[in-house]
Amino acid sequence: MGVSSVNKSRRGRGYESSSRGRGASEIYQVVMDSTSDSLDKVISLASENAGLPKIGNWFGSQNLYCVSRRVVSSNENVHEVEVQYTASFPFFNSPLSDGGMTNAFDDSPKVRWFPIKTRETVMETVQTNTSAKKAIVNFAREPFDPPPTADRHYQGLSITRNEVNFSSSKVNIFTNVLNLGVWNGYQEGQVKCEGISGELATKDAHRFWVVTYEFVIDTVGSRDGFNFLKYHTVRMLQQGYRGLVETSPHIWEQKEFLDADDNSLTMPTALGTDGKKLPDGEPEWFTHFEIYKKVPFSTLNIRL
Repeated sequence: MGVSSVNKSRRGRGYESSSRGRGASEIYQVVMDSTSDSLDKVISLASENAGLPKIGNWFGSQNLYCVSRRVVSSNENVHEVEVQYTASFPFFNSPLSDGGMTNAFDDSPKVRWFPIKTRETVMETVQTNTSAKKAIVNFAREPFDPPPTADRHYQGLSITRNEVNFSSSKVNIFTNVLNLGVWNGYQEGQVKCEGISGELATKDAHRFWVVTYEFVIDTVGSRDGFNFLKYHTVRMLQQGYRGLVETSPHIWEQKEFLDADDNSLTMPTALGTDGKKLPDGEPEWFTHFEIYKKVPFSTLNIRL
């Protein structure tokens, strides 16, 4: 159920130039899938995607802008929509303006930076001038219970601006994802989009959206055993009750670690990069696991 097609009608197109300014109008035919479709679906995101001009769209080469659309006639599932254009986009006080008459889409975005402080479980100590990490364990090499926690700081960023349209599909794409490729000077994976929200605003019969983008920036990151800086990842100590044993050339099998009396271990043992038991005194290895999807942020058209 929804929009079947949108076509420009041959009639209803006109221009006006008077003391009130320049203007134009067009008629579009919107065909719905069913006669039971409600009128509020005639002018919708689906009809815009099918070709109905959006608020703010240009009219040909006349430097006119779409300012309104209204249903002027209906016959079963066929509806005629009149689209009105004027020489300048409506000026009015928008939620982002500081006062006076402003064009909502010329307003500067409202940008807010703020710190985000969290507590997280820590598993390794800080090692200066080396990528090796030392696990935080007691004298029996057993993890502390409860595990120690420490402060972790992130940089929060909120951007609010006026936009012609708001798409729920954009919310789904950019919620809880990381930036793919460098974005505004930040390395790939360094910026996490928490989500996008939009609020419909109306002024003088003109509608627009106040859209807010929220980001969390990992400005510190952490280095894994290979000294690669990682952002927004889960760090895990390489340890377990089993290791890899080469049973024949180039054939490795998983075998359980046993103590001197051939009994199963009661605590996991640290593992090296070869999957074998790590010799005593060797620095532990921590692996970073990526848990968030990455998408290009370029389509957000945000410049800091």
